[in-house]
Amino acid sequence: MMTKKWLAIVSLPLFALACGAESFTVRPAAGPPPDRTVYGVRTTDRVAFLTIDDGVTRDPGMVKALRDAKIKATFFLTAQYVRADPGFFARLARETGSVVENHTLTHPNLEGMPRDAQRHEICGASDDLAKDFGRRPTLLRPPYGARDEATADAAAECGITHIVNWSAEIAGGRTTFAVGNRLKPGDIVLAHFRRTFAADVAEFVRQAERADLKPALLEDYLD
Repeated sequence: MMTKKWLAIVSLPLFALACGAESFTVRPAAGPPPDRTVYGVRTTDRVAFLTIDDGVTRDPGMVKALRDAKIKATFFLTAQYVRADPGFFARLARETGSVVENHTLTHPNLEGMPRDAQRHEICGASDDLAKDFGRRPTLLRPPYGARDEATADAAAECGITHIVNWSAEIAGGRTTFAVGNRLKPGDIVLAHFRRTFAADVAEFVRQAERADLKPALLEDYLD
């Protein structure tokens, strides 16, 4: 396992990325993110982190794509999509050394929802994922990157230690950067379980090599 040399969690106070099912935009933040919300990790290691959301599309070739690229990814899974085939995601995680985390029960926009409703979405997903994968999630990615103070409170009650957003996104084999035109050490990259999965993984590898970075597992750098 790579030795951890992280210094501190870093957030981007000027914006957040909000991702729709097929599109994404740079979304201004109303203010500082809730405690323990991260967009990247400040680290002395030259690493970047691939995170993959939702779980709508499933393809056996996804195992090969990650294994060939030697990538351990963080899967932020929506519980309602996992129910269709939990065995697929268990195998994908097991054979690639990846980790399953929380992306809510039904993929709602959490921002502005009552705290109890947010707690139901977050805790309910953690309960289901713990049963399916034998590990209770410690990280939450709120759908669309949308969250508020109630999200942070509800997440903490559900055993979540970090709310994880992102600093770059790959979709359709192309990368959009929050700042600049290349990855930086500690960047968290968003992708999805889509038909372009293999192309997106290849694009992550290309961008990491372009920036002289190595893929790493996010969980190894957060505690």
